[in-house]
Amino acid sequence: SDPTPAMILGSAVDCLVFNPNLWNERFAVAEQCETFTKGQGRCSRKGSVHIEPSPNYPDSNGWYCTQHWNSAKKLFKEMPEPDTACILSPDQSSTAFNMAKAVLNHDGAKVLLDSCEHFQLSLVWRENNLICKGRLDGLSSELETVIDLKTCADASPEAFSRKVADFGYHRQAAMYLRGCAYHAIEAQNYVIIAVESDPPHAVALYTLTERPWIGAGRPQAYGSSPVEYGNRELLRLFDIYERCEATGEWPTYPSQ
Repeated sequence: SDPTPAMILGSAVDCLVFNPNLWNERFAVAEQCETFTKGQGRCSRKGSVHIEPSPNYPDSNGWYCTQHWNSAKKLFKEMPEPDTACILSPDQSSTAFNMAKAVLNHDGAKVLLDSCEHFQLSLVWRENNLICKGRLDGLSSELETVIDLKTCADASPEAFSRKVADFGYHRQAAMYLRGCAYHAIEAQNYVIIAVESDPPHAVALYTLTERPWIGAGRPQAYGSSPVEYGNRELLRLFDIYERCEATGEWPTYPSQ
């Protein structure tokens, strides 16, 4: 399925914080459609497809809205390849830059990020017969900490603790720390940098290896750190998955 606007925004902020040198390769900001219509001047819609010049069509560079791109395709004998960059609206791009700036200017987040020697580090490991993989936003050997950047609507302790439970961030944290342990990477802490998508883009830090959990709401019921609780859930889920793989039976909900 296509990524949601929230997912696209999250990816854009990730890129600006961790890999800003790849921004122009991965993202493009939509400009006005360059098609001129008879008697009506230039199309007023925002472009949704960007075409780079090619040897056969050196003048094809430009933006097309969806309607005019569907019409333009009929004129090409050989289809030029659309730009593969993720297309953002100007508002999305501005929001992503402002969110990234808020993260990079936050004192606590800056200490964490400055201590990282790896960004976007991919790990592959084995859990019994299962092949697992994950990508760490940041890894600081100095602080023995995995960094995870999350965008959200509300970074307050009450709201974000619910988000941890609802989206399974405690399981993700436990999973990534298990991957670190498999590769003998010293990582004792897991810290989420949460940044709000609406101005002034407030930033908060949450340590999921901390006990008791500092948030409010459901995660307090863990009785341990979110990562410890996530580990217990993972072991149960690993067992269920391996049993289903072995038997070929994948139970759903009870019939009654």
